[in-house]
Amino acid sequence: MKSISLLAVLLLLAAGQAAAQVAAPSLLPGTARVVDAEQFFDLAIPSLERFSGPDLTFVPINPAAMQWQPHSEVGVGLMKSSGTYDDTLTPGSIDFSGQFAGLRWGGEYASIGGEAMRWKGHSQATSSHESELTDAAVAAQGFGVLALGARRYRSKQKFHFDIGAGTNDQLYVDQKSGGASLRLGHLFYLGYAAGHERVVFNNLTAPGNNLYYARGVRAYGVALRSDTGSPWRVEVYRTHKEGQLDPTGSISLNEESDTAVVLEAQFGGLILGVASHNGKATGVAPVALDQTVKLAELNLAWITAGGWSTTLHVERMTSDGTGAGFAFTRKATSSAVSLGHRF
Repeated sequence: MKSISLLAVLLLLAAGQAAAQVAAPSLLPGTARVVDAEQFFDLAIPSLERFSGPDLTFVPINPAAMQWQPHSEVGVGLMKSSGTYDDTLTPGSIDFSGQFAGLRWGGEYASIGGEAMRWKGHSQATSSHESELTDAAVAAQGFGVLALGARRYRSKQKFHFDIGAGTNDQLYVDQKSGGASLRLGHLFYLGYAAGHERVVFNNLTAPGNNLYYARGVRAYGVALRSDTGSPWRVEVYRTHKEGQLDPTGSISLNEESDTAVVLEAQFGGLILGVASHNGKATGVAPVALDQTVKLAELNLAWITAGGWSTTLHVERMTSDGTGAGFAFTRKATSSAVSLGHRF
């Protein structure tokens, strides 16, 4: 049962990827993306459920893209998610909620950003989960063409599984990355980011079952963004995380990828944003997992003439996959509301 608990936590890692901003910054105020297409709460084991790690959008995937944001910002908000899972053996439900805050300051040649979140959740009579994350980035540009940035993301997650005598686990994620964003003219952007992610799993019930992982992460994208007249932005990007086996060769940190298309437009004080994600997770042999995820996002924001903003984020995730001799389906509807100020 201990090995099942280990696999339950590590099968799909909730390591944050910030907002869909790889080549160019978003038009939208900062908020929470509750279920990232790379942060599946799916679990390919009957009777065990885990939670996705929400992420924030004040700090982008590519820290260099932050430098092209024409304003500074501060914001706070609330998020909530609920979903169902239908495994071959064990159907059930899952819920979690949390609070977040973020800020971003940008100058002509340099910028900094930071964000933090705390959330708690539970699944149907089997487990509980509480987590916190912090994310910070710096960026600078030269000649109005090339921006460079660095980012540090850290999260701490605690799990309790009501299986047999029960187990208590902790998961630490520490990701460091750097990126570049190239602005050609006033419309076209190219972005690339890469880094290293360290994952530590502590089994508090059986300390001898601790695990350590290290893997590469990267993202690249292309965007068109106009800040004249009625601003708009279109971006296509892809993220990828390497898969890895634990030293015993039995527990897989899955290979994960996400391909997304983002559309945003501003009409006066109203900003509308939509995004479509197609994600995939594959277990590292001999661990069997084949999972696909589809995620749709809708964002509505209202910004006053004085810079005050209200943002509503809604998303719908569906996921299907097969594991060790069984199939599973996940569905979740999530939302976040944030208040902020641009200056």
